[in-house]
Amino acid sequence: MNTPARRFGQVAGSAYAGIAIVGFALTGLDGFASPAGASLFGLRVNPLHNSLHLLIGVALIVAAARGGDDARTICLLVAVAYGVVGLLGLALVGTDGNVLALNHADNALHLVTAAAAAVATSLSPGLRAPTATR
Repeated sequence: MNTPARRFGQVAGSAYAGIAIVGFALTGLDGFASPAGASLFGLRVNPLHNSLHLLIGVALIVAAARGGDDARTICLLVAVAYGVVGLLGLALVGTDGNVLALNHADNALHLVTAAAAAVATSLSPGLRAPTATR
């Protein structure tokens, strides 16, 4: 069944994996966790940020391909993780602790991704309790 969680995984996973590849083409592996990063469509990226985007993108694509509970579970994890990163990023912009080279556009995108993943999770069927057999 093509649930909202599966569609989110396919679309967001492809987008994040694609952005990671473009990001690596821009940054290479230099300055792996540099707070300065490089500009990519108004967003800031560094190799660490690119690595995480690639990991999350691939996880979303794989879970979407597996379907059902896997797609719903990864959507929930992405909703929580991106919500936390989006909120923490607000405090990290402009500091030496900003190892992901986040800027305010990144934070907004991460929070929108978290909200979309939460909606996809909530609109997708959950686990069904096993029924007793006699």
